Amino acid sequence: MSVWITVELEKSSPTIHRQAIGRGNYGQMIATFGDQLDRLARKKKVTPLGKFTALDPDIVDEFVELGKSLGEKLDASKYAAGWFDPAEGFKTAKTLLATFQANPKSLGKLGHYQPEEIIYDLDLLTKVLKLAAERKVRFRLIAA
Repeated sequence: MSVWITVELEKSSPTIHRQAIGRGNYGQMIATFGDQLDRLARKKKVTPLGKFTALDPDIVDEFVELGKSLGEKLDASKYAAGWFDPAEGFKTAKTLLATFQANPKSLGKLGHYQPEEIIYDLDLLTKVLKLAAERKVRFRLIAA
């Protein structure tokens, strides 16, 4: 099962996604290298992407139900994120993209992944958040 990170906008705006990414998909590399990207963000003194991230609501519901079946009391609200200023997210994404493009070793070992795959994801994330910032549409990242 692959994990993806996608941008959810407070006000539905297919135009932002269409203008930024066309029909492409993005987010698998951001999810795969999330911890490394967050470390790099802290090093660069920008907000880590993880601070903007929530779990997909459907996954949260399943997780809470599983917990109940095991006798655990889980609070679904702990796994949800609020809405965030897209300018702050754009600043983070732009900083991560520029840093990684200048030095692909900044994330450490990439395993079998190519730097271009990570650059692709960060570039699309940056484009979506730039358009969201221009239109003042708050966002959150959803892990699914």
